[in-house]
Amino acid sequence: MKKLMFILLAILASNFTVCFSKAPIKFGKVSLEELQMTSYEADTSAVAVVLCKYGHLNGADLTFSETRRVKILKKAGTEYSEFTFSGDDRTMVKAKIFNLENGEIIEERLKKESIFKEKVTENYFRIKIALPNIKVGSVYDIEVVHEFLPSEFAFQEELPVAHSELYLESSSYVEFRKRKVGFLPIQTENGSVFYCNNVAAFKPEPYINSVENYKTKFEFDILNVSVPGFYRSYTTSWEAVNDRLAANAYFGHAIFNGSGYLSKIKKEIEESCTTTLEKVEAA
Repeated sequence: MKKLMFILLAILASNFTVCFSKAPIKFGKVSLEELQMTSYEADTSAVAVVLCKYGHLNGADLTFSETRRVKILKKAGTEYSEFTFSGDDRTMVKAKIFNLENGEIIEERLKKESIFKEKVTENYFRIKIALPNIKVGSVYDIEVVHEFLPSEFAFQEELPVAHSELYLESSSYVEFRKRKVGFLPIQTENGSVFYCNNVAAFKPEPYINSVENYKTKFEFDILNVSVPGFYRSYTTSWEAVNDRLAANAYFGHAIFNGSGYLSKIKKEIEESCTTTLEKVEAA
């Protein structure tokens, strides 16, 4: 992955054209009106509201940034101050907390020592943060930057969202597909900007199998990455998925090299089944 990023950075000066969209939010630029806000008109029962959530895929270097601004309206909303993100060792997280005290805006940054990275596998980290000095009236910004698209971008959350927007710059270096989940409509501009306004908080109902199957969001699959001197296929076909899983040290290598107890079962299935479908069902 590091080799890939060096290649990408080396060709930034090449003939690459993108159409820039004006971001609806700038990290750390909180207004006095946002700090003075005491309720969310579209949902007066809300304990907190996501004022803006903005995701952006940079088509030049294939980094993805997500910025979100949250307003705490009631005491119960202070619970929304701890977060866990997935990423790698190069994922960057930063946050700012704002409070209004005696008419003055008090700003506090999230300190590096308050960002905890837990290594799960070789290239997968779990990143945890806890925001300090969160109270009723607080506004905070969080920005996360990492390589490539995330597995999903949610327009809807457990909190109401005043505005959520996703900008996917076109790029000749990566091919991907997106899949819409959920029932709320998503507006689009020029096929690259997607947004929702006044999104109601998602409220789980009895008997649903998983809330993740109903929240309005995009799910992403990276098909392939192609830059001069480098090509890698990810999910262009089930065969490609199989090859990637088989090559993964925490999946394929563990199964094929460290799971001799499955050899007998594998042999029995191969001897008793003929078609691929029969083998899969038996397995």
